[in-house]
Amino acid sequence: MIIKTHKTMKHLTLFLALGAVVLSSCQNEDNEIVNESTTPVSFTINGQEAITRSLTTPKENSYATAFVANDQIGIYATGAATATNACYTVAADGAGLTGSTVTINKTGNAQFFAYAPYKAEASAEAVTHSVAINQQDAEAYNASNFLTAKVADITAENPNVAFAFNPRLSLVRVELTGDKGVTTTDVKINAKSAISWNPTTDEVTATGNAAAITFYKQETTAEHAVFTAFVPNQTIVGGTQVLIMTVGDKTYAFKPANDITLTAGSVNKINVKIAGTSTPEITTENIKFSGISVNDWTVNDIVVNDGEIEEVVAAPIELISAADGTFTAETALKAVTGYQGCVVGWNALNVKDGENDLATIGYDETEAAMKVDIAAGGAWYQKALVYRTPDNAGSLGKYKLSFKVKSTNGKDIIVRVMRGQTKDVFTSNAYFCTGTNGFSGQPLATKNATENYESKVVNIDLSKITNATTAATAADLATGITISFSTKTVTDAETYYIKDVKLVEVKE
Repeated sequence: MIIKTHKTMKHLTLFLALGAVVLSSCQNEDNEIVNESTTPVSFTINGQEAITRSLTTPKENSYATAFVANDQIGIYATGAATATNACYTVAADGAGLTGSTVTINKTGNAQFFAYAPYKAEASAEAVTHSVAINQQDAEAYNASNFLTAKVADITAENPNVAFAFNPRLSLVRVELTGDKGVTTTDVKINAKSAISWNPTTDEVTATGNAAAITFYKQETTAEHAVFTAFVPNQTIVGGTQVLIMTVGDKTYAFKPANDITLTAGSVNKINVKIAGTSTPEITTENIKFSGISVNDWTVNDIVVNDGEIEEVVAAPIELISAADGTFTAETALKAVTGYQGCVVGWNALNVKDGENDLATIGYDETEAAMKVDIAAGGAWYQKALVYRTPDNAGSLGKYKLSFKVKSTNGKDIIVRVMRGQTKDVFTSNAYFCTGTNGFSGQPLATKNATENYESKVVNIDLSKITNATTAATAADLATGITISFSTKTVTDAETYYIKDVKLVEVKE
């Protein structure tokens, strides 16, 4: 269903009248009544202007819904007429409808039920509909609307039937004011996103789990920013996050103290004032849910004077989580013979020098650690324990690598953090900035770690790559990040035991 907001709110009216119809492209069967005397009917939309696409604009704080050319509706009929999800299509003039023939008996009464948008999979018992989780796009926003209509006691003597469609979802409207509020770029609501409509009982039920539904940005002016979204009617439990708003580089969440009820057919209006130059001043007294109605929109007023608005600080990104860096006998370890062959997760990089391995890497049960046995000779990128992140993981910021290490001979270990290499894409070494040593890796002493483990920390800056004057870009994260552990000096032979590895974003 696509909607259009008119200057005034009107019932959406369909008329049934005597006449023939042309079959539409909808895939449904003729709904004929087996009776000696039936009357065929046709459908038209009365009082609509010709429109070619959806458009949503407010008028005097209200909203109106109208059918658009090529919209499809489903029709059910019982009693003296029979139809199960008969599909009808709105014509290009915005008034005509084409679809399969529906007839009404010469005797008896008929009841008609209609809904939009049409669902081919709908049954006689239920029509299911989901709003778009992301309604930022106008098409997705408009297609999220859901309307129904019903008319009873229709006879063949007067087969003209006017369907007055009613909106069956809540239209949530968030208006943000204040010098910070008008800069809001994103609004989400945590709510159920699906419904089920029973054509027989006309009941609509919200279904599924809550999801973060992103709003459509209606307008931004010097006075306010307005966002709207279609949401199933439901009650949201107090004390939970209802709204999530992105203002500049900050994110705020609103938690009402009491339950919030979103009412079907109402424009549920929320006013939020965000002011201030540093920490926004947000007052819950300025948050209000209200229903605005013209004709078939109902009025609903719920004032929320108690609740919390708090800044939402995103959890630090974990490129290597505690679980990933806690080694067990079950830890997946991929044996690879080249740096470009490293896969997401842990890799045992080993290239043979003649018949001899340059590295032997595996889990040591006694130490509950990864044993990294490095032979003398070869190049560092032929013998290392390597972790590779997924593609596009992380951000261009600062991170802290921590781990515990023990060595047999006290030789220095070196940690290198590099752009992931992929055949035919990135094939050369590109180092991110590590610690105090710039772009060639961070060496760490282990001379005092021959008997007991030592904790090590490496500070990493993923915003810098190759040299101090080069800024990294998102493309540098596209093939993942690799973190390697090897001997600082390639001519050294050493055995390391490594455990408790973590790589976590540092919030500034």
